[in-house]
Amino acid sequence: MDAEQYRRAVAEEFEATRQFVEVRVASLYRGGHFVQVQLDLSDADGRLDETLEGAVAWWSPSSAADVLSYLPESELLNLRFVKGPLPEIGQVIRLYPPRYLDSLHALWQSAHAERFASFGRSLGRCEVVDSHRVVNQRFLWLREAQGRAFDLLQWRSSYLWGPPGTGKTTTIGCLLASVLEQDQEARVLLIANTNLAVDQALVAVDAQLQNFDLRRLCRRVGAHFVAAQYADRAHLLPNQDDQLLTEIAQLEALIPPRGAVERYASWKARHEELRDRMRVALESILDQARVVAMTTTRALFSWELLRDRKFDYVVFDESSQVPLPAALPFGELGQRVLFAGDPNQLAPIAQTRGTVFCESTLSRLDPRAPNACFLNEQSRMAPAICETISKVFYLGKLIVARDAVENAHWLTERGAFEVGSYGARHAYLIPVRGEAKWRPAASGWIREESAEQVVGLVSDLLRHLIQEDILILTPFRGQRNYLRRKLREAGMGGVRLSTVHRAQGAESNTVIFDPVQTSSRFLGEDLSLSRRLVNVALSRAKARMFLFASESDLRHPVVASIAREIGRLPESIAHIQSVLDSPHQAVGRHYLLPVSTIKMAVVKVTGIEGEMLKFEENGVERRTMLGHLRRRVGWLQGRRDFR
Repeated sequence: MDAEQYRRAVAEEFEATRQFVEVRVASLYRGGHFVQVQLDLSDADGRLDETLEGAVAWWSPSSAADVLSYLPESELLNLRFVKGPLPEIGQVIRLYPPRYLDSLHALWQSAHAERFASFGRSLGRCEVVDSHRVVNQRFLWLREAQGRAFDLLQWRSSYLWGPPGTGKTTTIGCLLASVLEQDQEARVLLIANTNLAVDQALVAVDAQLQNFDLRRLCRRVGAHFVAAQYADRAHLLPNQDDQLLTEIAQLEALIPPRGAVERYASWKARHEELRDRMRVALESILDQARVVAMTTTRALFSWELLRDRKFDYVVFDESSQVPLPAALPFGELGQRVLFAGDPNQLAPIAQTRGTVFCESTLSRLDPRAPNACFLNEQSRMAPAICETISKVFYLGKLIVARDAVENAHWLTERGAFEVGSYGARHAYLIPVRGEAKWRPAASGWIREESAEQVVGLVSDLLRHLIQEDILILTPFRGQRNYLRRKLREAGMGGVRLSTVHRAQGAESNTVIFDPVQTSSRFLGEDLSLSRRLVNVALSRAKARMFLFASESDLRHPVVASIAREIGRLPESIAHIQSVLDSPHQAVGRHYLLPVSTIKMAVVKVTGIEGEMLKFEENGVERRTMLGHLRRRVGWLQGRRDFR
């Protein structure tokens, strides 16, 4: 691909992101230095979420304000620093989100563009930079594949493929700690797409340098770090002030609700003041540090300055989320570039469709090439969850690490318990009778039936778990907001709730995933993107995962694949066998049963008449012979032996 094609894709995305969002004023309230606007979203386009914080609001004729916060669940827009007359009821406000592509657009318009494109063409080739090798001298506890990752640092460009729970970030920490120890002059630029990912990667490096003076040669750039990540690690921060760090961490632990506008505005002003005191000129950090960590956006804004100080290594973490055109300029900054991530996790978020801006560097990954390393052992997911995720998304190559299954504490933390009438399992398929409806007032899809079921399920789970152990995920903001309201009404507001895009990198004892509407443009238009989204959602689970699915959901290829693999698990086969062993005790309970030769479905057993099993499927009374279940169990067991 030549520079002009990249330039065109960046320009299209740049123009698309310059667009504004229009919302209409339903009512407003002025309190002190802020204005609270209740929005009428009946004709909004749905692109409204918490990321609008920091946007610029404008309304006719010439008034403007800064967006202090946006509360999706209550459709409230909180403004500060208002200049000009207030908007009127029914008036349209334009919201201009923060612009992050200015520097990238300028770089691709510069004379450097041809070299960026040249680096892009080289990604498919295996080029050794020199004979210098970094070896694993003291991290002998790493798993086999993690140890092989040290070979990646010899190549001009390389790939560390780390599925969920495989220790990718720990591996990066060991690699870069070894670089600092074995090459006294080496300099590293460490980049990730989010502040949290930057913090986690840098802390991983620091953790492997315990008791080494080299720790003070690693520095974080930028004031938007997560303070709690740096307990006892103030030496990593721009301003190495322990007292200031403690004050920021304490303040962040006491963040008031964004809906408490006066308190939140006061909190934010104090937070910004402390953050500004933490800032240090980038030139000063570059002169002192050998590992410099920052976000992709900050690095792009600082590209010219970074170019003046060449790096030996550039390391991208979570690179599946970095658009290819945003990654290529960094080929100019380092002799070797390592892209770490998972091509089966979330892709770059783009306004345009069908362009190279929707791809990441991992689209150039050849897992069989010598410059790629696949981490195949994970220690997050219980065996049944791992097997399901592995079969559907990783060709069966992802396994549970031996050190995990031999750890009694690990196994105890992932123990199964009885959940309502669904039994003691690790992977559950929960049937939903209703379908989603588009609600303009909520700017999104809502499925009331599954929301009611989720609330009931959470109530059952809380007999064994605390609220913070449960993570509910859904792709749609409308459903998230509806669920949040229902949970609060039920006194379960402490349960974690998120859209899938904001959950990558998280994990939880128990995950509940409600896809809501699989035939929507969001999930049904691009199978590759929907595969990634479902993978991210379910692979957050440590002990148990619940997939809610209606009849239409089960026609979606990805959801159908998950349901099929759940039905083939040893625990699912044992579930069927328990019906055969004690059919009368099965009455009133839910089972994942083979209701025909080609279909597995979650049913409720309603009665037994001799060899006839009666059950309810989606509200319809059906029946099958116990002999059919016996033959099906034998077939499933034989299939597992064959595989």
